[in-house]
Amino acid sequence: MKIAITGPTGNIGSKLVPNLLEREDVELVLLARNAAKLEKEQMMRAIVVEGDLNDGAYVRQATEGVESLFFLIPTDVGVKSVRAYYNRLTDNMVCAVANNKIPRVVLLSSLGAHLKEKSGPVLGLHDAEWSFQQSEADVCCLRAAYFMEDYFPSVGSIQQENAIYLPVSGSTRTPMIATQDIAKVAAQVLCDATWKGKCVRELHGAADVSFDEAAETIAQATSRAVKHVQITPQQAFEALTGMGLGEDYSNQLIELYQSIDSGWLKPEQARSTENTTPTTFVQFAQNVLAPAILG
Repeated sequence: MKIAITGPTGNIGSKLVPNLLEREDVELVLLARNAAKLEKEQMMRAIVVEGDLNDGAYVRQATEGVESLFFLIPTDVGVKSVRAYYNRLTDNMVCAVANNKIPRVVLLSSLGAHLKEKSGPVLGLHDAEWSFQQSEADVCCLRAAYFMEDYFPSVGSIQQENAIYLPVSGSTRTPMIATQDIAKVAAQVLCDATWKGKCVRELHGAADVSFDEAAETIAQATSRAVKHVQITPQQAFEALTGMGLGEDYSNQLIELYQSIDSGWLKPEQARSTENTTPTTFVQFAQNVLAPAILG
């Protein structure tokens, strides 16, 4: 089976690619913005096509002969309009799927993609889901929960101030998932030839976690007095743009946190054995986050 992967060097792609390379019946095509970020073994064992997903001709050429596609829209923090960026890349890929008659697509989406407003960057995924649902391909939309890896931008403030600054209440609970679990499910779905049609599969992580609980778990894993600190939207905007994020991207992230805080953005499906994944936040804090914080 010939499978194309976008975003092969990101949080999910970097875990999905090794998983698929273990399978003898899979031939991988990696659509990479910067091939130099790939591991040498991956470059030797996969077809690497370097280019920009903004370029429709590149996308069509890179996906010729593909039987299955994992489409993840890479983050670009500097775009003037996040939703327009999502729509442009989606349109390019939908056209490639049609032109190349790619039969199966796995789209990385997000919890809340069923919402039509007030969900920040997830609105771009709402649009993407709709676009792929109109295609002739079999499509599975994986709606993932809040990434545990989203705590990595707070490593610096934890190291320096024992604080996690976010524009959301510490008591707010949300499903949190490790990206390694998303990659595992994505690999299973990509290689499973039995499903047909259009489907939505939510991934809720191991449990719902409050932001205060997450901070306390990080504190225990690092033996530091880490606290969650709720900041205002304006403070968040100044911090995000100060880190180099574009104004629209910063505003979209803030809207996302506000939608989580208000309870607007939440799963559409009830938690079940099918959408619960194994890695707990305790395990993630101990095995992944603590080493980054403690050096």
